[in-house]
Amino acid sequence: MKGGVEMDCKNFDYYSSLYIDDMLSENEREDFLQHIEECSICKMALKNLQTVVECLKDIEDIELPPDFNTTLRQRLTSIEQPQITKTKKTLQWASKHWKGLAASLMIVVFSAAAFNAINGPLQYKASEELAYDSAPAEAPEEGGMNLFTTSMDQKTAEAEEYGNMEDSSNDVVVTGVRGRREVSLQFSEAMEAQEPQEAQSPMKLIHQGRLRIESSNFDGVYDNIINLVDEYRGYFQHSEIYYRQIVRDHPENSIRVANLSIRIPGDDFMEVFQKLRDLGVVLNHNISTVNITDQYRDIENEAKNLEIQEERLREILGKADKVEDLLRIENELSRVRNQINSLRGTLDNYDKLVSMATIDLELQEIKDPTIRIQPVDEGIWSKAKANFVNSVNSIIVITEKVFIKAFAILPVIILLAALSIILIVVYWMIKR
Repeated sequence: MKGGVEMDCKNFDYYSSLYIDDMLSENEREDFLQHIEECSICKMALKNLQTVVECLKDIEDIELPPDFNTTLRQRLTSIEQPQITKTKKTLQWASKHWKGLAASLMIVVFSAAAFNAINGPLQYKASEELAYDSAPAEAPEEGGMNLFTTSMDQKTAEAEEYGNMEDSSNDVVVTGVRGRREVSLQFSEAMEAQEPQEAQSPMKLIHQGRLRIESSNFDGVYDNIINLVDEYRGYFQHSEIYYRQIVRDHPENSIRVANLSIRIPGDDFMEVFQKLRDLGVVLNHNISTVNITDQYRDIENEAKNLEIQEERLREILGKADKVEDLLRIENELSRVRNQINSLRGTLDNYDKLVSMATIDLELQEIKDPTIRIQPVDEGIWSKAKANFVNSVNSIIVITEKVFIKAFAILPVIILLAALSIILIVVYWMIKR
């Protein structure tokens, strides 16, 4: 941390309120934003907290009833004496049993510390400035008070406009209730439930191999490759055959090369790769494996969180009645849906790469090395005759081109000759 305090999930409750109130220093703000980008849980918690703040800002202030002070003073006076008496009795009892209380308190403290160390719960609650205290709502029931009935009904109507938002997968609860707003973000149970699933899920591995072989039986090896791919339920992503060396008079002596890109089920990758090696002489080969398990899980969790957010936004959209709120929620829904589509597309691409491994194969044809000397047949005289004719034809063609070019520039030559004669005549006349 640049600010001197290590930023982690335990400090989120403290720094999130300061971040929303714009009270963090520059270094603390940078560290906080960096942690938010790295931790998807805290990022989701911050979004929920900001949503609650925006909801609270939309609530209008409600004036207190005219007789609030008088009624409150009368109620306090009526319950003042019992409270004092009860307090005195409590102090007297505590003075007699202070040792037992101290021991009990120490046991509770150590038990709570041990429980937190084992379970590591992460519980985030909105700051007191953003939530109403629940105690005043309970006091009227105990003391028989029934204040703020009209005001509470108005707040209830506004609270029900935003509804109750509950995230069952991440244990995120945003509840709008009568007379108060309470936001509790609990992730410990979700994290504990998620860890066994991640441990049991298989790793996401992308296999890729490259192989270059040569064989004198080009057609036979190529047919074996086709049969092998069909046997293992694979397919050719790319196939190309071309001649590296062409012998036109004897096509059977031409040399062919095949470049193949084969997709094979990932579970059969090593078995198929070894069988391909056995089809010819291996010139070079390599195998690479990329583990994308962590990256895949991060993207999948982010997509699930966005889907939950999309569902809650649709619930809020169904309860909104203002045009401004409708437009804002629809824009947010569109943004969230685009992000979900992008993440799901990435996951689909990863699934294809994991399920089907890729093998790039180059097959080169070679001739039988036992054939060293080819017999000289009558074709050598025909080749010599053909080359002689080609040379004569080339001379004729060149002569024709020179003759044609000469006629093409003949007008220019005549003009230059006429000018030259005139200049010579003028020169001799001046000289005389």
